[in-house]
Amino acid sequence: MLKKRIILFLIVALSWSLSAVAQPCPPSNPGGPCQPPGKPIDGALGILLVVGAAYGIKKLRENNE
Repeated sequence: MLKKRIILFLIVALSWSLSAVAQPCPPSNPGGPCQPPGKPIDGALGILLVVGAAYGIKKLRENNE
């Protein structure tokens, strides 16, 4: 039963994500090639690095005690 739920969840998640990708490009360059807008990843990546470093320091301190 659990395996069927996992498979159903994966199918729904993949179909939802594929429909999100299929959006038309913005009309910034009419008649030209469709260029998707740039995605800023610096903010989330910086937060992820800080959280990972803090977790690593915490684990090192726990192991040394």
